[in-house]
Amino acid sequence: MQAPSTTPNLIRTYRKAIKAHLKSTVRGTRSHYRNCIASNRIAKRALDSIEAELGKTDPNLIKLADEYAEDHFKNLTFSPWLRVYTAWNQEFKEGWIPDNFFGMKVVPKLKGDYGDISMQGALARSLFQSGRFPDILYYVNGIFSDVEGNIIPRQEVKSLLFSNSDKVVYKLDGSYAGRGVQVITKEDFEINEIESNGVFQQWVNQHDFYGQFGSQGVATLRLVTMLEDDGTYSLRGGFFKFPNPNEMFVTSPTSFKFPIDYQTGVIGKVGVSRWRPIYGCCATGQALPDYDRCVDMVFTHHKRYPFARKISWDLVLDRCGEIAILEWNGHYDDLKTSEMLSGPLYADLNWERYV
Repeated sequence: MQAPSTTPNLIRTYRKAIKAHLKSTVRGTRSHYRNCIASNRIAKRALDSIEAELGKTDPNLIKLADEYAEDHFKNLTFSPWLRVYTAWNQEFKEGWIPDNFFGMKVVPKLKGDYGDISMQGALARSLFQSGRFPDILYYVNGIFSDVEGNIIPRQEVKSLLFSNSDKVVYKLDGSYAGRGVQVITKEDFEINEIESNGVFQQWVNQHDFYGQFGSQGVATLRLVTMLEDDGTYSLRGGFFKFPNPNEMFVTSPTSFKFPIDYQTGVIGKVGVSRWRPIYGCCATGQALPDYDRCVDMVFTHHKRYPFARKISWDLVLDRCGEIAILEWNGHYDDLKTSEMLSGPLYADLNWERYV
């Protein structure tokens, strides 16, 4: 029996599929290139700010950063963030991961589309089977629903939102670094102004430790977990952050970020805001309350969704000692801050193989 011949229509379809894939690849490459250029512009501004405070970095250290970028990441494009880390620490350390290399090369390999899911806020509670997310209602595709999936009539939305507090937090899907986040009071709420998909969360009355920084907004603990190649989970650093006194929530870069000893939860001495060093805060040298419980919680949650292998978690402890997970980030997250303050944190993972 003769094998069936390949029809011209099938060949044309196959060729179209290849062309579409190539166009998508080219668009993706261009997008990565644009993102890399934008990231390096941020790095240049960061370097200028750091050197305005600490003085010009030793040229020999800058040379080491450039050589390391070429040797390990095969491109000087990845040098600017190594320069930033070097200027901040006044020394060069092998093993640092450039922020733009992480975004361009590592994120697609370790997270991909499975990490993008974190940008849809309405999925968190059901995805992790967890009540630790302080969600109240969701607005998705023109419909309001509660955490159980019940559809809420528009005339009942306001009373449900403000049944326990006179203010709530509204986070748009895809919000990050404070962008797309709004604190809404009962007095100011207008249902017709809600037009974009997002999640409404309870306003958390934070623990006294978290509330001691003179900010109107909520301080948060950032922890980073990693699913290793051997199937084990590890804690890969973190930092403590609190808002500018004039702001209601943490935004970047105006917030204050302090390193923590991620083994003990003790807050470090030198933090950063607007890429300038901040020498101490009222909690420097103190251990975060219930830190071990926070660590256990993020491990428990990551194990429920192993497909995004590196996840950043933003937590807060409330006045009753309960831990709330304000958000999880399975896509690109703020690697540069932790690498600069506490790194290198990923040197043993051989991410250079993704060059």
